[in-house]
Amino acid sequence: MTTITRNKMRQSRVGKRFAAAITMAAFAALATVAVPVAQAQSFSVLHTFNGKAEGGQPYGAVIFDSAGNLLGTTSVAGNPNDCSLDGGCGVVFRLSASTSGLWPETVIYNFLPSTGGTPTGTLLLNSAGDIYGVVETGGGAPLCGGAAQGCGLVWELSPIASGYQESALQIFDNGSDGGIPYSAVIADAAGNLYGTTTSGGNTSACGGFGCGVVYRLSPNGAGGYAETVLYTFNDGSDGSSPYASLIMDTAGNLYGTTFQGGHFSKICAQGCGVVFELSPSASGAWTESVIHAFQGNPDGVGPIGGVVLDASGNLWGTTGYGGSHGYGTVFELTPQSSAWKETLLHSFTGGSDGNGPFASVTLDSAGNVYGTTNAGGNLNACSTGGCGVVFKLAKVNGAWSESVVHAFTNVPDGSFPEAALTFGSDGNLYGTALFGGAFGQGTVFRVAP
Repeated sequence: MTTITRNKMRQSRVGKRFAAAITMAAFAALATVAVPVAQAQSFSVLHTFNGKAEGGQPYGAVIFDSAGNLLGTTSVAGNPNDCSLDGGCGVVFRLSASTSGLWPETVIYNFLPSTGGTPTGTLLLNSAGDIYGVVETGGGAPLCGGAAQGCGLVWELSPIASGYQESALQIFDNGSDGGIPYSAVIADAAGNLYGTTTSGGNTSACGGFGCGVVYRLSPNGAGGYAETVLYTFNDGSDGSSPYASLIMDTAGNLYGTTFQGGHFSKICAQGCGVVFELSPSASGAWTESVIHAFQGNPDGVGPIGGVVLDASGNLWGTTGYGGSHGYGTVFELTPQSSAWKETLLHSFTGGSDGNGPFASVTLDSAGNVYGTTNAGGNLNACSTGGCGVVFKLAKVNGAWSESVVHAFTNVPDGSFPEAALTFGSDGNLYGTALFGGAFGQGTVFRVAP
């Protein structure tokens, strides 16, 4: 991948759709199919962002705190005096339920140029009320292809009497430590944090920009954290450019995806992407195994979202592109004695069923699979390309069948969702739309599955 393409992808996740579009020319033309649409189900806009003081363009998912409030981030806006990036560096917000049905917003924190900007990943909340996340810019020297904002950092917000105080836990410089984190961090029982960066690491690979790393941040006993790079990607069969967050199983193994690398072909000149496993050893070293290398057609290209793990040890995920029609897939990987078996659940057509699933999926206790696509759905909206959908996959008579739970129309409900869905205690799904709504700056929504 060229540095120019990387810069486009760094500026906005929407850029990924265009960055990979040239690889889709090898796929067949769009096939039109009829997809059941379950629009009778309840859909509510809980909050519409104004692109000003309260933020705009939420990339990440929302999470619940112990009081039932929703927490999340917006990638831009906030206090325009604090940042030159698109009128603000982004905010951390809290939405609280009210009797009106709307969820009033409280801005918990406004990001600053000195402490980072453009938060993109989903938040992590611990039992003490501390909030963890990443920003893709800020914190460092003017590196990262000339971007003056720096290469991103991992941050913590700690509650204090006057609100929250931010601490930078790791400032990336795009060297061997990594650079430009997009995804959420996860934590183990010992309080270590794990995450990925999209660049940095081996800077002799991936056009001199680095192919990304998997890192661990460990408490150093003095109130800070020390970074250990667990794995450095090399732009080969091992994968490159991990955009998604990780998951950890009960044995301490880590699983994730890379956007590129793996299998190289005319369809995937930079590789179609992989699902990988990192396993720790007694010596402290970590070994990577590629569980699955995507082939483009029919199983997909470019996983942007991560994988989720079910109780049986199966992995579920999406590819943003590729498949039978070139518009992304949903897959399951099942462990076998000598390898992992892939099952393709759905290949999107780009029509009413959706186009571009950029986020990980969400599973319910009945075995149904839910997710979002960035486009498709109502093809009369969003310049005839569709504004995206919330979809459901259910097994019917042994075969997987898709239904559209909601097709976005831009106003008032939002457009271009790029985040995973979160189940609430009420059994409803909660999510974010990147754009659209009354001000064009995104929404937070609730939908009954």
